[in-house]
Amino acid sequence: MKKRLTCITIFDETSLDKIKNVLSVLDNYSLCKVPYLKEPYTVENREDADTLPYHFTISYWDEENKEEAINAFNTINMKRIEILVEDVKIKQGNDNSFNMYFSFKTTDNLKEIQSQIYEITKNEKFNPSTYLSHISIHSDKDYDKLDKMRNMILENFEPFTVAFDKLGLFEIYPAKKVL
Repeated sequence: MKKRLTCITIFDETSLDKIKNVLSVLDNYSLCKVPYLKEPYTVENREDADTLPYHFTISYWDEENKEEAINAFNTINMKRIEILVEDVKIKQGNDNSFNMYFSFKTTDNLKEIQSQIYEITKNEKFNPSTYLSHISIHSDKDYDKLDKMRNMILENFEPFTVAFDKLGLFEIYPAKKVL
């Protein structure tokens, strides 16, 4: 598999606990946040590769651009950002799969961070004007299963906030922290 460097949010412990609490209704399911990927980024065992904490992705670089990624990462002006998680949704994923995710309101501070990185990478997939920022919960090829899981979460769901004041740069998959 070809390696990537991925810039993600590092949620504080309180936020991670909130996410885990909301998802506790799915304790009978094995969750996997790793998407189905296209060549050359395929992963043999997605569950074993799922070592990143809950997060949302800001951007990525191919491994051959590691120095550029580290330089860009070191220029980010970071301050604490809180976001309101509003809903659980399902979207089309890669390779005939679906992604269940938490949706949230984007803030000006978040757009500023995303824009700083976008200006360096010019990675259109993560253009803050068009990219659907989300926190992946589970990727699966069975839409009905995801819909059932989503309904279980929404049964007692209340919007909640998550916060972060740092980003991480990881080699994936599996995750290995670079910065």
